Amino acid sequence: MLATATNGSELLLLNTLTGGIVRQAPVASVVTHLQFSHSNLLSASTDGYIRIHDPRTGIRRENGESSVQAHSSGVQDLQVTGHFFFTTGWSLRFISLHFRPFTRQ
Repeated sequence: MLATATNGSELLLLNTLTGGIVRQAPVASVVTHLQFSHSNLLSASTDGYIRIHDPRTGIRRENGESSVQAHSSGVQDLQVTGHFFFTTGWSLRFISLHFRPFTRQ
């Protein structure tokens, strides 16, 4: 099985012997990276989310932990090692600064 994505927000699962499309599944955003893990297919998208798909169907898993926002902008790279995944991307981090008034003694 080979996984690929189209420009039109679609995930395709292909037969590696024939190259034919086995399954087509819609995705929420344009996919930039795909990686297989032990029992899942992970996709990284232009909206900054990592989503978990069932590798047999390509459909996103519908449990409470099927996606996570990794970056506020698109994901630039996705790597999977064991049960962990690592991403590179653009994000904005907001820092709240608290100032104490300066008093002379």
